[in-house]
Amino acid sequence: MNRRNKRRLIVVAALVGGIVVAGVGGTFVRQANRERIARASLQEGMAAFEQQDYSTAMRRLSIYVRYDDQNAAALVALGESRQNIEEPNARHLLAARGVLEQAVQVARSQ
Repeated sequence: MNRRNKRRLIVVAALVGGIVVAGVGGTFVRQANRERIARASLQEGMAAFEQQDYSTAMRRLSIYVRYDDQNAAALVALGESRQNIEEPNARHLLAARGVLEQAVQVARSQ
């Protein structure tokens, strides 16, 4: 292999390495951002639930539960919030029941 080909190989390897490092770094940044949003959603959702602002609680806790569906307290608050926001044909009760059953399963497994 001549000197020119070696130089090209080194440049290509450096570029590929840089792309990999950037991709891994981006993944860590994205994960940290998701965790921050989830924590904020949990705090805001539980505060809204305690103030009986069920609409806000349901929106914020839904975001958190997508991130961590193993938090029984958050699931109970989400289920009760769903229960208090009426929908046609009592769909809110069916949705609340599903979430509350999930909360019971999580609580039993802990």
